[in-house]
Amino acid sequence: MPNFVLCQSCLRVRPYSDALHQTEGSCVCGSDMCGCPDCDAVAEKLMRRDFTFEAWEFKRTIDFTGYTAESGLCLNKVINHS
Repeated sequence: MPNFVLCQSCLRVRPYSDALHQTEGSCVCGSDMCGCPDCDAVAEKLMRRDFTFEAWEFKRTIDFTGYTAESGLCLNKVINHS
């Protein structure tokens, strides 16, 4: 079972729950939260403040200045989700 869900737009991280994982628009920014193994792994890195994203499949370079797991970032669809 995953530990976290990850917002697909703002990269906000929350503790995993089926409700957050399965409900469209479950993030406060209006985007979807995902708790699949890949998103859980990214969330784990973000919680450790590991911003070395070379191995991540982001669509573009991301500036993590000011990032917190609680507030996320102002982004739009930054993860290539398979």
